[in-house]
Amino acid sequence: MRIVILGCGFGGMEAAKKLRKLSKKVEIVIIDNKKYFEYQAALPEILSEKTTQLDITASIKKFANSINAIFLNDLILNIDLKSKKVEIKKFGKISYDFLIIAIGAQQTYFGIPGAEQYSNSINSLYKALKTKQKLDSLLLEKPKNVVILGAGLTGVETAGELAYYFKNERINITLVEATPQVMPAFSNKALSKYVDKILSNKWVNIRTNSSVTEVTSEKISFLKGDPIYYDVLIWTAGIIPNKLIRNLDIPKIRGWLKTDFHLKINADVFAIGDTISYERKIKRSGQNAEEAEKQGEFVAKNIIRQMLGKKLKIYKPKNTIQNPRAIITLGDNKAILFFKGKIIKLFAYKLKKFIEYHYMKRFR
Repeated sequence: MRIVILGCGFGGMEAAKKLRKLSKKVEIVIIDNKKYFEYQAALPEILSEKTTQLDITASIKKFANSINAIFLNDLILNIDLKSKKVEIKKFGKISYDFLIIAIGAQQTYFGIPGAEQYSNSINSLYKALKTKQKLDSLLLEKPKNVVILGAGLTGVETAGELAYYFKNERINITLVEATPQVMPAFSNKALSKYVDKILSNKWVNIRTNSSVTEVTSEKISFLKGDPIYYDVLIWTAGIIPNKLIRNLDIPKIRGWLKTDFHLKINADVFAIGDTISYERKIKRSGQNAEEAEKQGEFVAKNIIRQMLGKKLKIYKPKNTIQNPRAIITLGDNKAILFFKGKIIKLFAYKLKKFIEYHYMKRFR
């Protein structure tokens, strides 16, 4: 029985690990075009040098060997749900008995002219390292302007880390958000005000209600208000479904894959993480690492249950759009835990680093 997993992020890795724990007999094949797993939650700290590439990456091949799985480092081209085959660039077509789609999402620039061309990014380790090089190449004879577009979790953390890293330098940092408040996905005014206050005290300029209309090599124009001139622009605003997902002719919700309550697309295909839109009893799964991990473990259990002819379980979202939770770093080795609508400050940064260390320890 061959189970193929597409994508080696938090969800895919957790699914593979759990499958092997539940069954020594199944053949597990994991496919990704990257050779290394990346702990993406720590990427903003690459910019501030509080973490290193070695700290937050792990060999997927080594992981696969440790669970007696096959790792194919290849680009996924197509999924043929009728013939139950996945087409990849170097190895051709791979058949499956069960398939787990966990290929994540990709960054979007909302069709804004110049945005992709002139922006830097930190949505992968490679791009974060390139952005780090760009930041370090800034000449400091006169004040320089760094602009971060998108004040969600990643944008806020990036602003905090840059404020920490450049605290003794002549760098102006501006955080721009299209909506009325920072951290808009959390829909909590107390959290927004607290984060706004902390970043403002670190001399981060915060500009909300600012929809970008165009980006050139030196300035950002807005629907309302004056343009901002910049030396380095970092884009942290928005994600869209992966191109491969968009091309699949199967039911979707706003472009994301639609699953049933068992996280299934059809009889033998499951989907998890940022590839899906899942809602149960008015609670919708957030697109975050915690949900991806829990979904990965869940589908592994359901696949084994299906193989044994048992009734499948129904997935219950934990970290939801309606009640999100996160540990948010704010620079200076400080963080807050946002949980059940409350802001918890004590030991939050240590907790985040503890979780990161013990997660990565499984690969060492």
